Amino acid sequence: MLHCLSHQWKHKAGGGSRVMGISGQRATLIFSDLDGCLIDHDGYGYAASAQTLAELRTRVPIILNSSKTFAEVEQWQQELALDTPFIFENGSAIAFPLHWSPSLPASAYPYRNRLVISLAGPRELLLHRLSALANDYRFQGFYNMSVEEVVSHTGLDTESARRAKERLFTEPLLWQDGEEQLLDFSQALDADGLCVQRGGRFVHVMDRVDKAMAMRTLQIMLEQRDNTCYQTLALGDSGNDRRMLESADIACVVRKPSGEHLKLKRSQGVHYSTEIGSCGWNQLVRELMAQGLINGERNHG
Repeated sequence: MLHCLSHQWKHKAGGGSRVMGISGQRATLIFSDLDGCLIDHDGYGYAASAQTLAELRTRVPIILNSSKTFAEVEQWQQELALDTPFIFENGSAIAFPLHWSPSLPASAYPYRNRLVISLAGPRELLLHRLSALANDYRFQGFYNMSVEEVVSHTGLDTESARRAKERLFTEPLLWQDGEEQLLDFSQALDADGLCVQRGGRFVHVMDRVDKAMAMRTLQIMLEQRDNTCYQTLALGDSGNDRRMLESADIACVVRKPSGEHLKLKRSQGVHYSTEIGSCGWNQLVRELMAQGLINGERNHG
């Protein structure tokens, strides 16, 4: 899918001017997780990162890359005053503002007030397989939770919980079985071309896509359009951020409330926060700004 998409894009791209930072280094694209990172796990606040966001968003693209649904991420786009594309449902699709239409490949389709490029198959295929496994393993999916149950398990308000249930590609599960059973469950889905990823609260069943693939897809599109090479900076805290963090030029790992950090295979270009949630996000971004490692200018609209 990635190869096909980048091939389509190459023939659509215009020859824009090269985008370089003020220092002459590659301009930066920031890809950020939401829960437990840019926003807090408990209470979903972001006061600690608000000022830094305000300073950055006029000159550096901040691209949300989340396990949340289209409806949820779009709501956060509005809340954070971001006009960038965003990635939703763990890399399953990329949503673009409508004014991007002339630059997008033929595979882009309208969805609500955006244009979307899908990298994954539809959710209905997952639900069919999950129903076949429901008697063998103990789990509860969003598909058979009420809005009230989603509220209870996530701490979301009612409207946010409704948006969380509007899934197009993936299914979060509240895993109620053991670790050995989870491994067996993952292997059963793997045989069907599906995969299981751990998030902060849930286990996510999805197609063979991830946040890293979607990040790279969007990076290719922007580089083709702007005739340049971008530096990628990724921020995350949980298992479903691992591949994104491993593949970005600069990886920023936000400390978990437990005091632990997500472990990465790489050691070069990795930064760890001592703070948690939005405080940790703000700490890392501020440190990188002070070191001159986040470079404008913006050219993505």
